[in-house]
Amino acid sequence: MPIPLSHINGRRNAASVWRCFWLASCIVTVFCSCKNHISVDVSAVNRQLQAVDSILLTHNSDAAITLLLALEKKYAGAPVPFMSKYYRIRANQSRENPHKMDFYADSAVAVFNNPETAMLFPAEYVEALVVKGESCKVNQKFNLALQFYYKAEKLPNISSCSKSLILSKIAGIYYDQENYVIAGRLWYAAYLMLDSCNDDIPQKLFMVKQGTLDNAGLAYDKAGYLDSAAICYQTDVMLVNKAYPGMVDSNLIKPSKRVVYDNLGGLYIKKGMPDSAEYYLEKAVAITYKGVDAIVIPPLLKLADLYTQTGDLTKAERTFEESRALIDKYSTRGHTPDSKTRWHRLYAAYLFKKGSLQKAYSELDIYIHQKDSLDRANKALKALNVGKEFSSLEQQHTLEELKIKETVNNVYLWAIALGALLSAVIIFLAYRNLHRSRKSHRDAVSQNKDLEKALQELEAANKNYMRVMRVMAHDLRNPLGGITGIAALLRQEDMGDEAKRMAQLIEATGNHSMEMINELLRSGLAEESEPIEVQRLDVSPILHDTVELLQFKAKEKKQELVFENSNGPVYANINQEKLWRVFNNVIVNAIKFTPGGGTIKVRLYENNRRAIITVEDNGIGIPENDKTKVFDMFTEAKKPGTGGEKPFGLGLSISKRIMSRHKGSIWFESTPGKGTIFYIELPAAT
Repeated sequence: MPIPLSHINGRRNAASVWRCFWLASCIVTVFCSCKNHISVDVSAVNRQLQAVDSILLTHNSDAAITLLLALEKKYAGAPVPFMSKYYRIRANQSRENPHKMDFYADSAVAVFNNPETAMLFPAEYVEALVVKGESCKVNQKFNLALQFYYKAEKLPNISSCSKSLILSKIAGIYYDQENYVIAGRLWYAAYLMLDSCNDDIPQKLFMVKQGTLDNAGLAYDKAGYLDSAAICYQTDVMLVNKAYPGMVDSNLIKPSKRVVYDNLGGLYIKKGMPDSAEYYLEKAVAITYKGVDAIVIPPLLKLADLYTQTGDLTKAERTFEESRALIDKYSTRGHTPDSKTRWHRLYAAYLFKKGSLQKAYSELDIYIHQKDSLDRANKALKALNVGKEFSSLEQQHTLEELKIKETVNNVYLWAIALGALLSAVIIFLAYRNLHRSRKSHRDAVSQNKDLEKALQELEAANKNYMRVMRVMAHDLRNPLGGITGIAALLRQEDMGDEAKRMAQLIEATGNHSMEMINELLRSGLAEESEPIEVQRLDVSPILHDTVELLQFKAKEKKQELVFENSNGPVYANINQEKLWRVFNNVIVNAIKFTPGGGTIKVRLYENNRRAIITVEDNGIGIPENDKTKVFDMFTEAKKPGTGGEKPFGLGLSISKRIMSRHKGSIWFESTPGKGTIFYIELPAAT
């Protein structure tokens, strides 16, 4: 079902309660965090972000990345979105690698986990949510993509620039579904919003307005609304002609002209005006500039089709040959996803016109095969009911607001009830004291005991909250440290095979870290009694990656961290993320309690249908009186590491619980002053 623009914009009226809570949390966060963050000049940061955008418009992404990393270092500790823009650039560069793109998109959104950053830089936050939505589309997770667009649209106080961006992305989904009329209307509405966009970069605003208007025309063109398409294209031509090199770089104007001339040529073919079509298509082909030649393929194909229709087969053949050479040149780079399929269809029509029927049928068969493949790839997207999904999201949001209101009402009711109860207690005590003055001393003593007990319970509750925070800090500290270390290595290396390997490790670390965060927030640190999902996996690469991730931590203490596998692949039925946490906790403990220059050996072997992992160090060992306590959740048997590392006393307890749920075991042998060997045992999979 279509989504009316009034409905898209009007949904904000139903979100007032949510906004109040969101803004209140932001204000509290800003107030509380002022002690920990340096002050931020928002206008200065926005100017620097605009400088990065200006560099990106020149297609020099490397220079933009270098500037972003320098700015992040300069503003270290401040709530600024430089790294979010860095991750967005990386995500857009990784579209041919969906998993890598998803990792960078997640990282871009994670920068705004601090509500203060999201409140100070709403436009950057919207762009982070949008790039995550784009990543979901690339990964065929279309419902999830809509959720991120919806979340971005629901943010309070976003600019017309951001509104236009979100609307354009929703229009893109309708276009991919071939719902061209809705797509055209949404794109044109997005273009009108740009009239009140106050972007300080003329080149960027020009590109966005020109592209949005051209997309609207193309959607109307596909829908058969040729007059509406012509209005959009002609308006686009006027917009492009008004741009001049002093305002917009010529390398941005020329490709814009080529695209709109190409679209106009196609429009005039449909209208049966071959002379006008040939005029605009030849103008599109004749434009030259420094850039990718792949965008000249569409006008060449339309010219070839036009020559075929008008009977000029010599020109048609020459144009087909030229376009095919470009398609072959750029097909491996991802620039011509649909052009090859279209070429076979048009070339078949040319061969029919020429009388080469056998070749024509062969080309037509290739076209049908490729078209079926494209249709199958887009089947899931076409089956998506965008309007229904947005209605469902709206209902969920409304339900959440009602729950918030209900909670507030319950708080008021409890407050009134508590007030009434306290009043009754006070009246009762006053009456009793008047009539039983001889018991006043005994009653005072009793009340003092009750107060003391209440204070003790409050103190215990506060300790529990502190322990929860320690659990979260312990689980998050190590993997995020691994990500930072490997990222530092990547910045110093060229993008060779080793750098790609490092990037894969970064992706694995980020995924594990996010999984731990989600698990903590879902469970509230409750006992993990529910069954876990396991699969038959080779333990060796998981253990090897863990060792590689922690090499930088060992090198900081000049330690040698060695991995040995004498059996080759060792399979077990495991949950990869949870077992990785066990390996990470045990190896980090070995590094922590081994002096500088020490050696830590990690071994993997199979014995009696059991997978055995040992972590051996020559560290300080475990005292006899602490050996029975090391696996306790809140053990007091903890001490600082050899490098002064702060102890948390949680990792081994968590590891033991995970091993128990895997039907495995973990134990150790230790000699104080000589070292410790931890054993991890899993049932081997058949």
